[in-house]
Amino acid sequence: MAQPSEERKRQSQARREAHEKERREYWEILIEGTRDAHEKTRLLFDQRQENLYRRLEDLELNLREEIREHARTTRIWLILLNVLIVILILVFLWL
Repeated sequence: MAQPSEERKRQSQARREAHEKERREYWEILIEGTRDAHEKTRLLFDQRQENLYRRLEDLELNLREEIREHARTTRIWLILLNVLIVILILVFLWL
């Protein structure tokens, strides 16, 4: 009678150990998957951040170019207005 009881204890112990091993493997896989997902997310975030910085730099360059263009146009109009004013002054002085 003692032998079947010993055998049951060993089987129960073996089942517990197998269950514990399975549980540990499951958690290791889960933790590893979480780490991988975290790393991928971090890489994607870094990549998106770089893309945003690049786009921001492009927008800044475009805006600077547009400002230069408007400044040129404004200078041309101011020169033309000054010339017209000088012409008008000369016409009034001549009359």
